Amino acid sequence: MSEADTLGPLELAEPSECECEECVKCCHHTPGWCTPDDAEALIAGGYGDRLMNDWWVGGGPDDADIQVLCPAAIGREGGRASEAMFRGSGTCWLLNDERCEVHGTDMKPSECRLSTGCSSSPKHWREHIKDLWNTGRGRGIVAAWRRSQE
Repeated sequence: MSEADTLGPLELAEPSECECEECVKCCHHTPGWCTPDDAEALIAGGYGDRLMNDWWVGGGPDDADIQVLCPAAIGREGGRASEAMFRGSGTCWLLNDERCEVHGTDMKPSECRLSTGCSSSPKHWREHIKDLWNTGRGRGIVAAWRRSQE
């Protein structure tokens, strides 16, 4: 089954490719989450060593945290997100001269394509994205990425 079959509300959302100041502020706040397809595209594009392991608290097998991959906050490349990021202190490494390096490509994380700082779009995409990681495929991608970082 492909992600297109399981996205639910994500597949109905209209992507945005805004570059305004409010949207760029989001990139300074914390990196957006990838779907498993987004992460695979970033890894295939040579960005695997610039991802980080983030998580959704609980909800996984045996109520374990759900592990996700996303672009790393500066200084967290190849590692885990920090608790400080939950307070919004983690500029995304993809932000280069106030522009996303993968803006307008299939490698841009879904949360970034869907959530914008200048619109009234829902800000709850992580609730849907985490479900895509809470699968055998999602867990396998995270496990393979972790091995590649050892």
